[in-house]
Formats: sequence, C-alpha cells, structure tokens
Amino acid sequence: MNAPESSQGGVLSIRNNQTGAVQVWLEPWGDLRELVPGATARIAYKGPKGEMEVVMEPGKLLVFGWVGSAAEFVGPTDTEPDERVPRVPRVP
Repeated sequence: MNAPESSQGGVLSIRNNQTGAVQVWLEPWGDLRELVPGATARIAYKGPKGEMEVVMEPGKLLVFGWVGSAAEFVGPTDTEPDERVPRVPRVP
C-alpha cells in the first residue's frame, strides 16, 4: 500500500506597485486579471506537494500551477480554490 501524498494549499497575494496596468496570467488555466496601479490580486491554490512558479515579463506576471494542483483568483473573503477548477493533468 502506498503512503498518501502530502497536500498543501495557501493564498498568493500580488500587488501592482507599477505606474501602469499589469496582466496577471494564471496558467495552465489561461485565466487573466488586469491589475491597475495599486490593485491586489489573490490566488488560492492547493494540491499535492509542489510549488507555484512565478515569471515576470514586461507588463505581465505569469503564475504557473504544478501537476495535480488547482488554483483560481479569489475575492477578499474566499480562501479555497473551487473544486470544479480542473487540475493540471499528469504527464503520461
């Protein structure tokens, strides 16, 4: 019998301190939010042991989930991702 994989979850807060708008992409789901200066986006995530990857590019921020994870943008009172959000598929 295999031991169950450990799981993790949390909320990543992203604040735009730039003078212009910044696109925040949540991948691989293709979900996009545009943050005006001073705005904050929150991403709730959970899944098996793994880590988010964040890549900064001019005018945008790419946030990548890991295999088996679920993540979504959440409002100020939400703390858990919606179970209906598809998980990142495993590589065959």
